Amino acid sequence: MLAKFLERCIAENNPKFPQNERQRQRWAKDIDLMLRIDRIDADDIAAAIEWSQNDNFWRSNILSGKKLREKYQKYTIRR
Repeated sequence: MLAKFLERCIAENNPKFPQNERQRQRWAKDIDLMLRIDRIDADDIAAAIEWSQNDNFWRSNILSGKKLREKYQKYTIRR
């Protein structure tokens, strides 16, 4: 669900952003790692997705589940 939410938020900023099931599955794996390994709460991930896609700088930098996980700590501090 979080992968779909990320995709929907990105698509709102860029309607031409490519969307497909394979991409969502990769993103879901990255988000699963955030939940299980990084122990980040799902609500915190959802809030971070929403914030990043409303921020002028981060919306162009967080365009995948991999980047969401990789940059989470950095933009959480800024948020």
